Amino acid sequence: MAGKYDFDVVVIGAGIGGFVSAVTANSLGKRVAIVEKRKVGGNCTNFTCIPSKALIRASHARKDATNLERMGLGAFSPNGLDTTNVLPRIRSVIQKAYEKDLPETFKEIGIEVLPGEAAFVDRHRIIHDCQVISAEKFIIAVGTDPWCHPSADLRNLIILQTKTCMN
Repeated sequence: MAGKYDFDVVVIGAGIGGFVSAVTANSLGKRVAIVEKRKVGGNCTNFTCIPSKALIRASHARKDATNLERMGLGAFSPNGLDTTNVLPRIRSVIQKAYEKDLPETFKEIGIEVLPGEAAFVDRHRIIHDCQVISAEKFIIAVGTDPWCHPSADLRNLIILQTKTCMN
């Protein structure tokens, strides 16, 4: 039975929080859609967590190389270190992570993936791609932004405010 809404749950944001929310709702038998204005995977996959960890791993490898002579493996020369493939390597790590969460993967389990932006019309409707979509519940999983109270001294206090909530 279709119900009075297009979906039981619409998740806005296809980062890790949106993924978990959409998959959980789907596993509970809900009709689910997920809206993402950029690339699925969110900031963690595409810009922050995964890329930074790949870069950190490369820096650890470089540091380990400086200990080669001490380990009896010959001298390390920083001038001989070729770093031209570091960025392509980071991009390949990002691509591998992205491929685990392709939009098609979600479609296969019954989650509708809607690329583009969403704007609320009212409590139960959004406009997406010039089309009104209704849902009983919305989950806004658009990540976090640093936020600091106007009276706080920025050198001493930074508060992270999450935007993830359920309507």
